[in-house]
Amino acid sequence: MNKALQIIIGILAALTLLQALWMAFDPQVTQDAMGIEATNGNLLGLSSLRADVAGLFLGMGVMLALGLWQRNSTWFLAVALLMGTIAFGRLVGFVADGVTGMAVTNFVIEIVVIGLMWLAHRQLTEGAAAAEGAD
Repeated sequence: MNKALQIIIGILAALTLLQALWMAFDPQVTQDAMGIEATNGNLLGLSSLRADVAGLFLGMGVMLALGLWQRNSTWFLAVALLMGTIAFGRLVGFVADGVTGMAVTNFVIEIVVIGLMWLAHRQLTEGAAAAEGAD
């Protein structure tokens, strides 16, 4: 995998991990950024913001870091799969509820991350195949 892609994924991993921790410890951030609200301080809602939303980001950040550290593209494919399911849900929302600017921005980011993950996977597997062929 080329150095530029490693740096991009490293930055993405760090930002994702930081965002996840921020969301976990300050669910108001999630509410503001994502338009999700735990009404009237609802404890189940706050728990869901911390566990489901922040947990998803934390898991993806860990997978990105593991993929870089282990040079194992399976982790990148897992992130691509999660982003793909998120993008699918967003598409369903576009059809069912309509389109908003921020949702489109998030959708584009999700598609870009899927592309980056696929590119990282391809570069790692092609590099491994080339190294194996050199032996």
